[in-house]
Amino acid sequence: MSRTESLIEVILRRSWSDYTQKSGRKLAYTMTLTRSAKEER
Repeated sequence: MSRTESLIEVILRRSWSDYTQKSGRKLAYTMTLTRSAKEER
C-alpha cells in the first residue's frame, strides 16, 4: 500500500512540475506579447 502511494505521489509531482513549467512559459509568452502590443501603439 505504501509503495503504491509513493508511486502515485511521484507521478503527481512530475506531472505537476511539467504543468507549472508549461503554464509559466505560456504566461511569459503572453506577457511579452502584450508588452510588444503596448509598445506598438
